[in-house]
Amino acid sequence: MGEIVSSALVHETVNKIISGMIDKYEQKSSGEEQMERLEMAQIKLELALETSNMWQITDGPLLLWQRKLKRAAEECDDTLRKCRQRVQEEEEEKQQVKR
Repeated sequence: MGEIVSSALVHETVNKIISGMIDKYEQKSSGEEQMERLEMAQIKLELALETSNMWQITDGPLLLWQRKLKRAAEECDDTLRKCRQRVQEEEEEKQQVKR
């Protein structure tokens, strides 16, 4: 029973995170705002993953969900790293153009 409630809670949390990300990305915003949102999403994904790691999950579907959550957190981290690198490269290009 506890696993079902925990699963539903985590599932709803992840859905809200992803839904919020999609809604926010549909709006036009600056790169800085998008990166800030991605950073917040990363924090929330990591929190959900760490919380799920504290549970003693033995149920197959929950273990699968946990692996997918871990993969999503890794992809978010990679995307954030690439965004930061891209912003830095753009700033360097702007500095070179000014010279």
